[in-house]
Amino acid sequence: MEGIAMARHMTLSAMAALAFVAVATAQSPAPRFLWKADLTLDYKVEQTTTVNDTDKNKTDTFVTKLNLTKRWQVTEMDSAGVATLQLSLLAVRMETRKPNGQTDVFDSQNLDKANADLNKDMLQYIGQPIAVLRFDGLGRLMEVKKSIFGPASRFQSDLPFRIALPLASPTVGQTWDRSYLIKLEPPQGAGETYGAIQKYTCKSITADTLTVGLTTMVKELPDASADRIPLVPFQPEGTITFDVTNGRMKKAELKMDAEFADHRGDGSKYRYNSVYTEELVQR
Repeated sequence: MEGIAMARHMTLSAMAALAFVAVATAQSPAPRFLWKADLTLDYKVEQTTTVNDTDKNKTDTFVTKLNLTKRWQVTEMDSAGVATLQLSLLAVRMETRKPNGQTDVFDSQNLDKANADLNKDMLQYIGQPIAVLRFDGLGRLMEVKKSIFGPASRFQSDLPFRIALPLASPTVGQTWDRSYLIKLEPPQGAGETYGAIQKYTCKSITADTLTVGLTTMVKELPDASADRIPLVPFQPEGTITFDVTNGRMKKAELKMDAEFADHRGDGSKYRYNSVYTEELVQR
């Protein structure tokens, strides 16, 4: 009898524990972007991109290093919780090394007078609004109201805050996705569009932090290798860290990596590798 009583006690204890977990899970709010009037978010971006283009036993290598600080400011909130955000660039440094060894540098905080034309082209985008977008609490892009630095379509394919959150709080291993279009604007293309899917996987979640894995797939890739090359920068994979407590993307660590054979004919090869990090600047 004592064994039966003990077993019953253990069963009841286990049921109570499961009930507690279920209630706690049900009460945990789903992660959301917590937009509010006058919110300002600054992010530092570092990206290194290396391209090796081999043809006829000769390899041309291009290396671009980009460092920038960008600022998002909430300028308006509507009754549905959709926020209007304004994007500006606070500082930009871009270094490009060409196959001949020449290196061009633009640094908004340390201008090189020898690059007067490059300075003139870039300075017009520093310190002023370059885009105005609307987002909901899931981080979904609702509208591009203004874009003066690149085409508006890029914000849909390159989601500004990197993640579209699920409707309910995810559990470890759970996946969800978003479908969208990649549009190749000039000079990358002539307006061709490709259906794409980004898949998110919950790697871990606590009351404070959500960590998500990201992969990207283009549904119908072109047959020719040369036609696939412009799509590589639009296919990131990596990890996104979301600050659940404060409702904002905290860090994104992404890479784009691909190699293509015979893009210029037999024996040619093209290799693209880009490593991208974006992190919230703590105030």
